[in-house]
Amino acid sequence: MQHHHAYILFANSLEESLLPIAYKVPSMDVFHVNTQRLSIDEVRSLTTLSLQRPFEGDTRVFIIVTKDIAIEAQNALLKLFEEPPLHARFFLVLPSTAFLLPTLRSRVAVFENDSDSDSDSEGVVVSDADKNDVFASFLSMNHAERMLAISDHTKEKDPVWIEAILRGCERWAHMHAQTHTSMLTGILMVRQYIDSKGASAKMLLEELALLLPYKE
Repeated sequence: MQHHHAYILFANSLEESLLPIAYKVPSMDVFHVNTQRLSIDEVRSLTTLSLQRPFEGDTRVFIIVTKDIAIEAQNALLKLFEEPPLHARFFLVLPSTAFLLPTLRSRVAVFENDSDSDSDSEGVVVSDADKNDVFASFLSMNHAERMLAISDHTKEKDPVWIEAILRGCERWAHMHAQTHTSMLTGILMVRQYIDSKGASAKMLLEELALLLPYKE
């Protein structure tokens, strides 16, 4: 199953982004680069830092806030994202992806801001841009049905279904960041730990399912 180590969030600044509060403050394992145009030298420094083991916990987080990325810097990021250190997570806070190389764009997961979306009678929004039938079906389930679906698919070790649920949750988290602030933190936590040795995909997905609204 392919899990992402790099993400894009659309915003003009770190403060406007939907990143969890803990990621907006630099620390021993949270690094910020805030620049108008990301350079090759800055990417090289990030690469060196990303190879170092975390001081606390299991993850090093790199936040890049920029309005443009030099072509040579994009190629360096592409190489880094193709074979990222397992303990590293990268977040690009950008106003747009128009300047990104297609090859780099394909290596990151995007928390998309979908304005064209449909709402059901319960107020649950399903994104037209997502067109994720697996997630749409999951979203329409009640609590018991979700738990059963998670149990069945994790028992079968179904990576396609699991990835569809995770991607659907990512888009849902972005669209509902103002009213469901814990959802984005939840999906990032699941992405962080689901590949860890001894991690239970079933338990992680169950925690995520509880953050989504469901019909009684």
